[in-house]
Amino acid sequence: MALKMFERMQQSRVKPGVAIFSTVLKACTMLKTLNGGQILHSQMLQDELAIDMNLENSLIDMYGKCGKLEDAHYVFDRMLNRDVVSWNSLISVYVKHGHSLFPIGLFFQMEAENVIPCRMTYSCILKACSNLEDARIGRYIHQQLVINGFESDVIVVNALINMYAKCGMLRDAEIAFNNLEHKTIVSWGAIISGYATQGYSMISLRFFDSMLKYGVKPNCVILAATLKACSSSNAKWHGMFVHYCIVENSIELETIIGNSLLEIYITFGSLQDAYSVFERLPHKDDISWNTMISAYAQEGYHQLAFQLFEKMQRAGFRVHQPLAISLIKSCTTLRGKLHGMFLHSFLIETGEGSDVMILNTFVSMYANCGSLEDAQKIFDTLQDRSLVSWGALISGYAAHGRGECALNILFKMQEDGVEPNDVIYLSILSVYISRGDLQQGRLVHDQIVRAELERLPLVAHTIIHLYAHCGSLEEGLNIFDRLSIHDEVSWGIIMDGCAQNEDGVLAFQLFQRMQEEGVETNMVIFIIALKSCGITGSIQQGHLVHNQVIDCGLEVESEIGTTLIDMYGSCGYLREAHKVFNMLHEQDLCSWNALIAGYSQHGHGKLALQCIQDMQEQHLQPDAWTFTSVLAAFSHEGQAHSCNSTFAQIQSSHGHIPRIEHLNCVIDNWSRIGCLDEAERLLQTMPKLPNSIGWLALLTACRTFGCNKVGPKIVHEAAGLIPEDDSTSAPISNM
Repeated sequence: MALKMFERMQQSRVKPGVAIFSTVLKACTMLKTLNGGQILHSQMLQDELAIDMNLENSLIDMYGKCGKLEDAHYVFDRMLNRDVVSWNSLISVYVKHGHSLFPIGLFFQMEAENVIPCRMTYSCILKACSNLEDARIGRYIHQQLVINGFESDVIVVNALINMYAKCGMLRDAEIAFNNLEHKTIVSWGAIISGYATQGYSMISLRFFDSMLKYGVKPNCVILAATLKACSSSNAKWHGMFVHYCIVENSIELETIIGNSLLEIYITFGSLQDAYSVFERLPHKDDISWNTMISAYAQEGYHQLAFQLFEKMQRAGFRVHQPLAISLIKSCTTLRGKLHGMFLHSFLIETGEGSDVMILNTFVSMYANCGSLEDAQKIFDTLQDRSLVSWGALISGYAAHGRGECALNILFKMQEDGVEPNDVIYLSILSVYISRGDLQQGRLVHDQIVRAELERLPLVAHTIIHLYAHCGSLEEGLNIFDRLSIHDEVSWGIIMDGCAQNEDGVLAFQLFQRMQEEGVETNMVIFIIALKSCGITGSIQQGHLVHNQVIDCGLEVESEIGTTLIDMYGSCGYLREAHKVFNMLHEQDLCSWNALIAGYSQHGHGKLALQCIQDMQEQHLQPDAWTFTSVLAAFSHEGQAHSCNSTFAQIQSSHGHIPRIEHLNCVIDNWSRIGCLDEAERLLQTMPKLPNSIGWLALLTACRTFGCNKVGPKIVHEAAGLIPEDDSTSAPISNM
């Protein structure tokens, strides 16, 4: 309206005065009409009104609001007279546009010209100090405002609290807050947000409680800060109380508050509550959609994540990189692969599929799903291959047992001038450890040494594991001894390697050495030490470890209890094994199997069978290993009837398909009592292909019973299953 009136005045050749120019300039400032403001400025110069200080102040404000900082400063510099409003106008313009150093310089210039700052000056300059997080200048400003009598001005002190909080000087912020006689909601917001932002969540929540006691109703800024504090301090119930305050006070669920509530409920795993908040949000933004969809994706709810993703598309929101990556990462299973393929096609159609980070994530997704060809195709299209790209492909090949391919890609990566990191080497090593391939593992070890990564703890631990797992204990011990620090992890790996290689003596020696060096013993170490006692049959050492387990209060733990049962069973102390078993809080399948194995190992087949009946009364069903132990016991005792009836039970009563171990026990049983024809018939007709153990049992029995009519086929079958250098080949050569 003011602009139209001004145009009519111009058309009527009526010359406007200072008051008219001032009014129209304010209108241009409010509407951010730069063109109109420039015309007014030109007219003022023609009418020689531009020297009026109030009009010049309005021009600075207008140019500043329209983003023309240089023009605002030009007007300021040409002013013949400047008052505090002139300085404030220019300072506030720079601060509002994110400049901090320049307005502070203006403040010092203002002081030099003996212009006394006002409330607005101090609040603007303190904001500039907040942006810079410069407490040194902030303290100086604090001193000056006290000198000029603004230490009780609520607007200035609110800015002061905010400045100290942003600079991390929370004690000073709290002092300024406590000195305020009349605290406003802005004051409370500044101190609550300050503590929450700096990570002092519980203190922030205490201030929130105090605010409510004073009868101050929180606004959106305070609620968002409080919810952030709840999220970072795991204060679930406090977060729910904040939600209650929002509902109770009929506060509109603004987007910023809703998003904070989403984060709270998702942090505490309450996805249903999170979705309830999401549904009630009147205005959902990118953050709302991304947060909810990512939560579903990360928790494995692929169907819900993609249903919500489709809704998001219909609502007209674009897919941003973080959400796309989160969704792709959730598809790294065979079940999620179809969703991943759909997402891949969608992102290509929308033009988002060429993003390097997204493509890297797709390489990882396809590789983890076992679609190595698809992963390779995407990798081959990458023009700028980063360490992440190489690592994703190498890890994929390694995870699916394609160690040679992984190693070849590693060499190509090095040819391209990209140096592998420890994560990539660990991926490849894991393949050779699982295969027991020491030769290839040594090649990778050599690469690690050249890359000077051997001394990294996790890398060193994995290399020790490689050598120990592959039976080269001496090399593993050499690397272990070269470690600068021996922690419980490295001790556990080398001890476990000894136990796996049936070297119980060395494993226990390492256990004693570890304790002499003062390394704290954990449950894993105790389990390995007990296994070593079982291997050597040393009941004295077993008692020693058991006493330490009791001292640590670990005896009732299921895993360690099972190992104790196994140790006592291996040493022939079955009464002690049963005593430990009875003390367990939870008698699971593993502990029952350990007890049954102990009885079976020492020829107590009937007691082992009784244990099976007892465990079934506790609604626990035996597994294949349970029956293997019992069958082995009856076979060694030569109890043909018991062995055969137990084998029949496996097939009928328990619904188990006989394993090759079960069949070998029955063959061994027939062979021991001289029923060689029955043993041979079972070998020829068994539903699973026999291994060397069954054939050797029959051949040994033939020699024992003086049966020289063994067909050449039996010798041939056995010989074909045993390597030439295997010690078990002796019975064949003697036939």
